[in-house]
Amino acid sequence: AIREDGTAVTWGSYCAGGVTTLEIQRKLRHLKVVRHTQGALAALRSDGHVLTWGCPLSGGYSLTIQPWLTNVKDIQASKGAFAAIRKDGQVVAWGKDSSGGNTSKVEVHLTAVQSIRASAFAFAAIKATEATDGSNVVTWGSPEAGGDSSKVQEQLKNVRQ
Repeated sequence: AIREDGTAVTWGSYCAGGVTTLEIQRKLRHLKVVRHTQGALAALRSDGHVLTWGCPLSGGYSLTIQPWLTNVKDIQASKGAFAAIRKDGQVVAWGKDSSGGNTSKVEVHLTAVQSIRASAFAFAAIKATEATDGSNVVTWGSPEAGGDSSKVQEQLKNVRQ
């Protein structure tokens, strides 16, 4: 829960994101938004930094990507992964690959991103600029959950949200 003063209160089991370390608890200040997967939480601070805690497999561990979790303007969560949009329009994702935690197949297209939406196991990024085929949506994650939009890519032009 985010309190009126911008701090957070957490409770519950570790792999539900309820337990934070004292170090994380001290940094949970000036919070804009908190998102959750099935086993972890991610908090976006007003200074653009993202903090994570909870089950590592569900996105609770972000130490290796922490240098990229700065200047973030928004975060979204699927059931097992997080995706963050940086102010420069780049996207950083982490957590379970099968839930959209791996962007390696589409990362070249994840530039000039305006917003991200999540399904249970995938993400869709809406770009400010169109690709060579005219589309402005990039998807990744589980193909069955919306992570593969190749069959409708022709229709994904001028998408606003």
